Amino acid sequence: MFAAFVGVGLFAGAMVYVLINCLYLGYLCSIYAARHGRPLGIGATPIRNHFSAATTLAGMLLLWAGLSLLWTPRPAPAAAYYLANLVEVLISYLLCKLYPISDVLLLACKGTAYAAAASIPLSVVLIGFSGGRLGGVLGNSMVGAISGAGILGTVCVAYLVRNNSMSRIVAISFFFIYMSSLFLTFNKTGIIAFVSASMVYVLLAPGNSRQYIARIILMISGIAVALFALSSKISEYTEKTRIGSAETLSGRTILWEKTYKQIIDGPYMRGYGETAFRAIGPNLGSALEHYVHPHNEFLTIWFNYGLVGVVLVYSIYFALAIVSWKAFRRGAGYPAVLVLCTVVFYLVAGIATASFSMCLFPIAWLLIYDCLINTHFREHTCPARIR
Repeated sequence: MFAAFVGVGLFAGAMVYVLINCLYLGYLCSIYAARHGRPLGIGATPIRNHFSAATTLAGMLLLWAGLSLLWTPRPAPAAAYYLANLVEVLISYLLCKLYPISDVLLLACKGTAYAAAASIPLSVVLIGFSGGRLGGVLGNSMVGAISGAGILGTVCVAYLVRNNSMSRIVAISFFFIYMSSLFLTFNKTGIIAFVSASMVYVLLAPGNSRQYIARIILMISGIAVALFALSSKISEYTEKTRIGSAETLSGRTILWEKTYKQIIDGPYMRGYGETAFRAIGPNLGSALEHYVHPHNEFLTIWFNYGLVGVVLVYSIYFALAIVSWKAFRRGAGYPAVLVLCTVVFYLVAGIATASFSMCLFPIAWLLIYDCLINTHFREHTCPARIR
């Protein structure tokens, strides 16, 4: 979406993004055709990696979102964003079909970590601090989202390169940089989501009792240091209770109420269509500053895709969590814990934020994590079925 930042506009930026990714998708299709000789039979060919019901449900969500383009209020930009999501998902799917999932995950996580490494310094220079927060009042969510993605990416990299001490040190160094930037934004939703995911990791990650105790001590110490460092910001936020900011979660509850009313008064079963909230959703304050989502994933999905979309999205999360938990119970170890942490992170983050298109957990990443956990699960439980 770099084109949007240099004045081309969001629609044109999305289309440029689609065209560039289409070139890469064509390259992957040519590799697949050369290997299998069946470019149109991608879904039917035997592969080394596996998916679960979560991927099937994700495909159904993509189909439903595509169908909603027929009734969305602004079909042209909605189609651009939908195509951007669709091409990303197809690329992820083909990568999982063509290469070992550990290689795919490592490269994807490295790409995320490097992108965050470039984006965060730029955000400091271009956006800077305002009101004591990195990114200010309007930009802290964006910087926080980048930091959160960087944290998840570096954690996976640290696991995947655990046999390479230098790469592991670099990954852990990036992790602390992204964690610091997340706390500097005072993005409360992102911080709570990160702490929740960390608690899952500390409680479930493999290790002996000594490592378990060390992780608990490290987490408690980290939370204590963070609370001390953010004490002034926390005090400032709680003092806003007098003017109603804290009670309404900085105005979110008012926006949620307006969004719910518009949903109930409209086509609540099918929704208003892809990215519809960005076009016709309710607003707070100045009419010139329109929100792209209602700062709640459940309401965003319900507004855009109706109850059908709500069932599909949360069924995806539930299916991925269930298969990860089953894999964890059967000794899958770190891969299962990493996937569970990611699901928890996005579920908690979705309480007070959202993605204006599709769900907060990017479908392209969801496919990679689903493939990771199912391939690992089958290799350890049904080795005879691996081709």
